Amino acid sequence: MLTVPAFLVEKDPASFAQLRQAKARYPKIEVIPLDGKMEDHAAAIAASIPQQSFSFTLIDPKGFPAIGSMMPLLRRQNAEALVNFMFDFANRFGGTDLIPTLEAWLSTSAPDDWRERIRAVSGEQREQLYEELAVEALRRTPGYVYAPVITVDKVLHNRALYKLIFLTRHSEGLKVYRDSERSALDAQATTRSALKAKKRDAGRLMDDLFADGSDAIPNDRSTQVVRRSEAEALRRLQAMLTNASSGFCTWKECWPMILAELSVTHSWLGRQVNDLRKAGQISAPGWPSERTQIPRDEQRLKWSG
Repeated sequence: MLTVPAFLVEKDPASFAQLRQAKARYPKIEVIPLDGKMEDHAAAIAASIPQQSFSFTLIDPKGFPAIGSMMPLLRRQNAEALVNFMFDFANRFGGTDLIPTLEAWLSTSAPDDWRERIRAVSGEQREQLYEELAVEALRRTPGYVYAPVITVDKVLHNRALYKLIFLTRHSEGLKVYRDSERSALDAQATTRSALKAKKRDAGRLMDDLFADGSDAIPNDRSTQVVRRSEAEALRRLQAMLTNASSGFCTWKECWPMILAELSVTHSWLGRQVNDLRKAGQISAPGWPSERTQIPRDEQRLKWSG
């Protein structure tokens, strides 16, 4: 029988008491509640996990943890992680030395002038720079190949609240992540749009007569991310196939590179390949059958449009 231990760390007394109750609710999971800060337990938790076992680490702090103390868990080779980076706080306090753990996190893999670079930009450029600093600190040291990010927005404002950074060394983990991300972005767009509409109604604004539709689902920031990613994914796919030195690329050579940087799913991209094949723009010798919707990893592809 497979044993799944779950180490749950909490320093708030009330929340820790709830963790103790979780042991009874989930009898198939070996729940191990630990009192205190995760930084204080990370090394011991990592040491207790057999080397060949897979571990998934969720770091969801109320502030900024001492990221160096998390490295025993993050450096495990057979591991993945999801880390919450509190962007809204970082945007307000980064570079001020008011939160030492934040400064240490951002400085881990950053150039010496990172504070000056942040002060020199604003808006989306500043957000992107913070994201890059946070991601590189987590990805480079433990050697993760992929580190995609989901942006969770403020409910009523078109600004980022926090960033969920996923860490994996394997393309299959990336594939599963992008499926989950798409569901999350769709849900976020629906929820934000509904709450904004409700707020307008409460304020007695004349929605249909004067509203510009900026709160509707097609215009939500999450939906825009997906729309831009899909357009860019098709451009990159065409460029990869057009510039292939041998004339052909395998599907496995294409999709991880695209999913690593863009918010598209493996199945969506695969179906686009099939549609382009049917339209005569992609050559795919040996395509199994017309019922095949998504290429196999070894499928050879060539741009012929």
